[in-house]
Formats: sequence, structure tokens, C-alpha cells
Amino acid sequence: MPKISIIHSLLAASVLVSALDANASDEVDMFQIKGFGTVAATRTDSADYGYKATTQPIRLARGGTWSLQNDSLMGVQLDIVPNHDLSGTLQVIARNRAKGDLAADVEWAFVKYKIDNHWRVRVGRVLTPVFMDSDYRFVGYASIYARPDPNIYTVYPLSTHDGLDITYKNDLAGGILTTSLYGGRAKIEGPSDLVYEASRLTGLSLRYEKDNLMVRVAKTQTNMKMTGAGSAMFSTFLTYAQQAVALGCTSCINAVNAIGNGFDDIGFGVSNIGFRYTMDDYTLWGEYLKVNQREVLNPVDESYLLGLSKNMAQWTPYITYSDNKTTPNASKIDPGDIKKIPVPPVKVFMSLYNSPAISARDTGRHTLAIGTRYDIAKNMAVFFEMAKVSVNGNVYGFPLPYPRLVPTGQPCDDTFHLYTLSLSFVF
Repeated sequence: MPKISIIHSLLAASVLVSALDANASDEVDMFQIKGFGTVAATRTDSADYGYKATTQPIRLARGGTWSLQNDSLMGVQLDIVPNHDLSGTLQVIARNRAKGDLAADVEWAFVKYKIDNHWRVRVGRVLTPVFMDSDYRFVGYASIYARPDPNIYTVYPLSTHDGLDITYKNDLAGGILTTSLYGGRAKIEGPSDLVYEASRLTGLSLRYEKDNLMVRVAKTQTNMKMTGAGSAMFSTFLTYAQQAVALGCTSCINAVNAIGNGFDDIGFGVSNIGFRYTMDDYTLWGEYLKVNQREVLNPVDESYLLGLSKNMAQWTPYITYSDNKTTPNASKIDPGDIKKIPVPPVKVFMSLYNSPAISARDTGRHTLAIGTRYDIAKNMAVFFEMAKVSVNGNVYGFPLPYPRLVPTGQPCDDTFHLYTLSLSFVF
């Protein structure tokens, strides 16, 4: 793939997926249909760990077996552009989702109004730019690599919100600074009949581009909670914790807070900074992410990524290294308080809360990936990637998006590989 094509695909992906440049010519087609897709085969070489997209059920994570269900998808977008300043966009993506079956859902549905050459506003279901490459995270052809790095992009599973965003673009020090404010609410169905709801979502994104350098900083904050039938097990746990407090277990309030916050308000925040720099035939990029949230059962994530690629005509080989560190976020119960609980079922549940399976889960992982992109046509590319994944907690860990396929508490492989062969295209 020529270097200029890489740059164009990265910077012009927004043309494909958000119609930002609908006013680029005097003649505007009122109806514009675009699309993108990926057919991806994935497998791990471990019987202990599988691979799946974040919101998919565990049954789709089959270790040691090739699967087309995890990363394959198809997207179609309709842009309606009555004039240079006003447009509407509808984007639908079909992929295997929370139920494990192929299902289409509306990814974007918004009206955009260009106030002037600097200001733009979109209202409806719009992109939530949590990550550096959020704009085209589902458009495989627009990327150098086979997929957005799981150590970064699985931390926040929501990609859009229902609300608005306001963008201001201006010249700064010989470059272009794009500032976006966004807000609204979002909901996504997860595995095991869990529903994640994000209310009062707000955020700020700053993107600076000059010559061959792009730097981006974003901060997203929301009140996250769990609902759905799958949350019943946590509701039972919470009821026992409240009973334990009433029975005199003072430190059991830690369990009440950690479990209750998951229902009420996790207070979830994501800070992200990234860069991309192109020099001759080389592209260097990096991304850092940190999560802050109230006390909950899930650990707190901190991740970083570094990548390097080299253009060699139609070939673009690359290498990436990423690290995810998790920190326990729930205070334990005093063992002495648990011993004093007079009701056996309550005592059992509070002991379970203190067990390593819950309080000491380490889902951290480290990934070294090598791969290549090969452009077989101007709108089609093949990717091959081999990723070596090392996990921290091979006894109790449950690292996303690599669910353990053996019971918790049983030692697993410390290291395994994820292989990906995919074809991505746009039309």
C-alpha cells in the first residue's frame, strides 16, 4: 500500500463514516450510499483461553478453533445532503452481538448542521470519541492493523451515545486544532443478559494535526450502571451484604458499596491520549488510557500501546506492544467480622466476596503483535496478525476479550497466541 494511501485512509476515514466533507465540491449528491465490511477468521492456540468481541457471549470464544463470528461485520451508511450546510446520516452495522447471533443495529443516526467554516453541531445518535481511532474502529480497511488493540478498546464497550456533539475547528501554530464537546446517554446489551447503561455522559476531545503529526487528548465521564435479567445474581449478593451489616458485620458495608455502586452509579471516567507520526515510509503511533471509577467489584484499568509500521509498496508490515494493568477497586471485609455472622448463608456469601475469585482478580495482560497489511485493490486489503498474549492472573484472572474456558481457580496457560486472517473492504 503506498504511503500516501495509508495517510489518506487514516485521515479520510471520516469521509467514509461521517460525511464530514459533504461540502467539498460545488455539486452535492443528495443521496449518498457507502459501506464497509470485514470477514475475519480468528483462533487461539490454547484450550484455556478463547477470543471474542467484548459484548459477545462466552460460547463464541472457542479455544483452538477457527471462527468467523468474532470480528466479521458489515456496515452500510446513507447520507442525505440537501445542501452544503445540512445533512443527515444513518449507519447500520450487522455483526454477532450479545445473543451470539448475527444482528443489525443502528450505529449512527444524526442530523448535522454546519454553522460556518469553524462550527459544526450534530444531534441524534453520534460517535463517542473515547479512543484515538474511535471514528473508524469498525472500518478495518481504514487501519494499518487487523483490529483496534484489545488492551485499549475493550475497556469501554460503548461506541456511540444519544445526544449531541459540538465541534470547533481552527488554525493554530501552522496546524489545525479540532475541539469537540459531547454529551447524552447510551445503552448496550452485554453477555449473560446484562445491560450497561450510561447516563449523564459528557466529554471533551482535542485533536491537533500539523504536517505528519497528529495528537489527540480526550476525557469522557458518565454514570454507568448494570440492569437486565443478568444483574439478578448481583442483586442477591447485595441483599446478603445488607443483611450482614444488619447482623453486626460492620466492614460488610464495603461489599454493600462495591456491589451497590454497580447498580446505581459506577461513576465511570476514561482519560485517553494518543499520537500518530509519519516519516517517509514509517508510521509510529501510541495510545495511553486510564480509568477512574467509584468503588466497584471490577478492577481499575490502565493501558498503553506503541506501534510501528513500514510501507513497502502494497505491503505494510507492523509491530505493536500493549500492556494492560488492573488494580483491585473493592475493599475487603474484615475476616473477624465474617466469623461473627450468625446466619450460615450470609456468612458463605460474605466469605465468597473476600475470595480471590472476586477480590483479587487480576485481568492484566501484555500483548506483542506482529502482522502485515496487503492491499489487493484500491478498496480492499488483507490482514494477517499473530499476537502473543501473556496474562497476569492465570488462576483467577478473566482477561477481556480472552475469557477463560476452564473453571475459575484452576491454573491456565500463562501465555497463548491469537491468530487473525481478515479481508476488509469499503464501497
